[in-house]
Formats: sequence, structure tokens, C-alpha cells
Amino acid sequence: MHTTITARQGEELVIRVETTPSETDRAFKDGLDSFVVQYNLFDAEGETAREKIISVFGEENAQDAIFSAAVNFLVPFALHEQNILPLSTYNIEAESELKEGEPFVFSMTV
Repeated sequence: MHTTITARQGEELVIRVETTPSETDRAFKDGLDSFVVQYNLFDAEGETAREKIISVFGEENAQDAIFSAAVNFLVPFALHEQNILPLSTYNIEAESELKEGEPFVFSMTV
């Protein structure tokens, strides 16, 4: 993972995050597994975490949940790399498409 502070706006920072394909894959695996635990979807239809999320939320809404789960898994690692402990993160914007097996780039404000 590579992170860069791209802007300072008062006390706020904008951080650009670039993940490797393996980090993106881990976000899909562990982030989605955490989502299933967090929302108690163990009994949902499907074998994989992705299938369980889709069965509960439907295809369209599931894509938003999957994106959120994967990105939210990556955020703490990016913050750790910059040695930042913010009270909140917001305005997460994808600069590339989030796909398994590919690098992913996003920015966030802290």
C-alpha cells in the first residue's frame, strides 16, 4: 500500500491510497467476511460472504455494501501508514474501479 497526503485544508488532510492487487483481494475477503459477522448474516443464503450479502440486499444494493465493506477494511491500514489517528474519515472517493485482483486507488479526507 502506498499513501500520499495530497492536500491540507486547515486541520483536515486528503490522503490518496493506492493498493496492490493482493491488498485489494484481502479487502474483498476479509472486509466482506467482517461485514457478514457485523450484520449477522451467517444464516443468509449463499456459500461465500459475497453471495450472502447479495442474497440479503439484492444485486444493486449489495454492490454498494461490498464496496463499502472492502474500502472500510483498507482505511485503517492507510491511516497506520501515515501514522494518523483521526476522529473520523469521510469523503471517500474512488479514483479507479474496485475489482478483485487489480490495484485500487481512492482518496479520503480525515
